[in-house]
Amino acid sequence: MATPADDHSEKVLVFHEWLNVVGPLTTGNVLDYFAACQLFWDPQCNNNVLRMQSQHLGTSVNLDELKNMKGVEYAVVHAEPPTLFIIHKRERLSPTETRPIEAYYVYKNTIHKAFDLYSLISNRLSTAVNCLSDSLSLIRPYKPEFSPRTGYQW
Repeated sequence: MATPADDHSEKVLVFHEWLNVVGPLTTGNVLDYFAACQLFWDPQCNNNVLRMQSQHLGTSVNLDELKNMKGVEYAVVHAEPPTLFIIHKRERLSPTETRPIEAYYVYKNTIHKAFDLYSLISNRLSTAVNCLSDSLSLIRPYKPEFSPRTGYQW
């Protein structure tokens, strides 16, 4: 679980300058937009290594080469252009096997970090307990008197 120092789950990003220069987001450029924002991007990821190699060699980036590299990579796993893109940060274990690490989504040009399961369930349980506590506080004045002989009688 992330420590408070590196937990960016409450932060969102919009890079207006990038959007003004490049234009609307597409499946082909959303990872470039995600990388340009840099808060969630890992500079040591395979995508970045491949990008640097292709810039140095003067070739275009072939994302199929990521399958042959082991390590952390980013991939667009779902897209509904131009409003919604879901990006996974995942660890590539073999050419056919990956393990998801984190999920992000870009909704209307704003990058969000998706909540992890622990945070989501913890928040829902906390909300449920607070609602039950408030309900019990509301009915407490209507509680009948206790009698040792009969107990509580509603």
